[in-house]
Amino acid sequence: MNKKLEDYLDTIDHYLKPMPASERIDIVNEIKSELSELELQNDLTADEIIDKMGNPKELAKAYLFLTIRLPASQFTSLCVIYLSSAVLYLSRTCSIRPSRSAGSKGFFT
Repeated sequence: MNKKLEDYLDTIDHYLKPMPASERIDIVNEIKSELSELELQNDLTADEIIDKMGNPKELAKAYLFLTIRLPASQFTSLCVIYLSSAVLYLSRTCSIRPSRSAGSKGFFT
């Protein structure tokens, strides 16, 4: 993964410190997976990907807000919805399409 994207993830992780470690790790890993897919499957630069994802502090704050206000099960569901929405938005703005193959491990091929 590109150094700028690693720094982006480190910044998100830093701002998620008030969150339990297991939840923080899950969130960062999910975002990392999506960033990796975008980086590998498109001609987007790290700066373009970061621009599409938004400010890492604001992204972390959104997750923190959800964990404070919601029980864990609802938080997890909303995280999935949020990331799915972000991927859908990126797929429309970056000309990428979701994989429909049964053997695909990632969202994109």
